[in-house]
Amino acid sequence: MMTKIDDSMHSEVLHIIEETSAAYHSFSQHDYTNSDYADFAAMALSQFKNALRDPGLTREQLEKILRKGMKKHRALDPESSWSAFMASYVTRATNGNPPVESGH
Repeated sequence: MMTKIDDSMHSEVLHIIEETSAAYHSFSQHDYTNSDYADFAAMALSQFKNALRDPGLTREQLEKILRKGMKKHRALDPESSWSAFMASYVTRATNGNPPVESGH
């Protein structure tokens, strides 16, 4: 069960993921990019730190969490909302909870 803090955190992370995903897709359609979504999204590290209430989160940690979440989504629940799945995965992974193992 999600608490109000967890729900707020999830909503903030979802918003960041939706924004960075839209920007990444727009950028990659018009320009050659030599990065994946995780690398691109890590440019918003300070926003993720604030949303996750984790000032010690590093770019490398964030990229690793995002890449693992993307793999899990493809393997476990590719038909679900990517943004919602990723927001849940990132929120749980950075707060010491076991990451999502089944569809959301």
